[in-house]
Amino acid sequence: MKKNTILCLGFLSIMFSSCYIKGLTNGYKQLTFAEKGLVHFNTTTSISKYSDTIFAYHGSDFKKTLLQNNKTLVYKWSANCSSKSCIPLTASQYFCDKNGYVLVVLLEYFDLQKQKELGMPANALIMSDFKYYKTNIADKSTSLFIKDLTDINTKDTAIGYKRFLFFDKGKFVNAKESIY
Repeated sequence: MKKNTILCLGFLSIMFSSCYIKGLTNGYKQLTFAEKGLVHFNTTTSISKYSDTIFAYHGSDFKKTLLQNNKTLVYKWSANCSSKSCIPLTASQYFCDKNGYVLVVLLEYFDLQKQKELGMPANALIMSDFKYYKTNIADKSTSLFIKDLTDINTKDTAIGYKRFLFFDKGKFVNAKESIY
């Protein structure tokens, strides 16, 4: 009986260790070799117009790139979010164009197919540098990135789970649940 229990637990641990739950982890391991080539790590380059490249930053380095813009909106985006605060990328780009913001989309996890289906913003796609933060858990990596970027813990109500982070000349101004 004890042997069967150990075998069963062993089988379950192997099965669950190979599972991938979209959004729980960042999904990097599930990308193809070519798709992984689209991700650039340890970059301190400036924010550029959208290309297929996804820049992986740690918050303190990305904070320096925000100095280039008068007003920046960082939209913490999840491909499968169904909350009322999750709006299409094209709608967030429209808001930014209308109000003079540079839009930067912070991906919580990789879902390249969904990104293509929902349209790309005119400006950069970024992601927290999960290698730097030593975790591929999407929420943890993103929270550490935002803490470094804003100098505020994401458990603080000023940020919490708000998706829209506003910056003025690189300085964090506020966070909102909705831009409309």
